[in-house]
Amino acid sequence: MKKISTNILYSGYNTLVQTVFGSHKGEISREVIISADAVAAMVYNPEINRYGFVEQFRAGSESVTTECPAGIVDEGENIEVAIIREIREELGSIAIKLVPLGEVWQGPARVSANIYLFYCEVTGDLGQDLDEDEDVTIRWYTFEEMMNLELMDMKTIILRYRYINNINK
Repeated sequence: MKKISTNILYSGYNTLVQTVFGSHKGEISREVIISADAVAAMVYNPEINRYGFVEQFRAGSESVTTECPAGIVDEGENIEVAIIREIREELGSIAIKLVPLGEVWQGPARVSANIYLFYCEVTGDLGQDLDEDEDVTIRWYTFEEMMNLELMDMKTIILRYRYINNINK
């Protein structure tokens, strides 16, 4: 496929573009959401033997979801700094160990961004430091509780899988 043209349809928090590609079948037009990369972590606090999750409203599902701490990588920020910041903001915890667990595409058919995944051990409880528009509830679970969570958030499902297969063997 060869990109022929791109037209910005909307620009706001994300940007929606229409891109036309040329193929052996002719021209194909697709809308793509251009978004910043993100980070997410399976967080474990060895002091309390619990895994940290957050609950928050998500506009796309129009529901409250249970997720691993995650967020957007700010412009010019590296991914390690971004996940340490997100864990501090959402859980009020300090990262003491950080292990990369790879990356995944958010939705390669329609979203341009990657999510970088980590396992993180934390300490402390400094209180949340949320952005103005965030309403996040902290939940700490035992290993058994974490494994039995009925998750709907894909990045959290993948993180739990990678954690089980790479860290907690």
